[in-house]
Amino acid sequence: MEIWLKNRIEEIFKDNPLSSMMDIHISALDVGEVTLTMPIASEIHTNVYGFVHGGSLFTLVDSVMGIAGLTTGNLVVTSDINIRFITNSKKGNMLTASGRIIHKGKDTIITEAEIRDKRQRLLVKAQGSYFIRGQIKAAVPAQQNDGQP
Repeated sequence: MEIWLKNRIEEIFKDNPLSSMMDIHISALDVGEVTLTMPIASEIHTNVYGFVHGGSLFTLVDSVMGIAGLTTGNLVVTSDINIRFITNSKKGNMLTASGRIIHKGKDTIITEAEIRDKRQRLLVKAQGSYFIRGQIKAAVPAQQNDGQP
């Protein structure tokens, strides 16, 4: 993957307030493949039973599949996601989500993802479709004009 694209994806991800609030981090990034991590905190990620909330798991798979789409150099938005909740986890666990592209068309990208806990138990399997909404552009550095920022 070109370094400018990798840097731009990391910048876009870092500016996402939901990912920041959920403490989701990129641990691996390559063309068509992404790995994210999310430590489970009871004050953010869990439901009233102390298990990881389905919405937290959904956010993690949507993020990992969406970022996989970004690795093509395209801006993408979610079209649909099919998610299977297989088992669950409680606070204190570290979740790892892996996502990859399984098809790239002219207007859509099809992806798949899974989430595992630190013991490698499979928690979630998902598949998603993403609309392509244009190309990612390299960040333009702020230019100085007569000493003004």
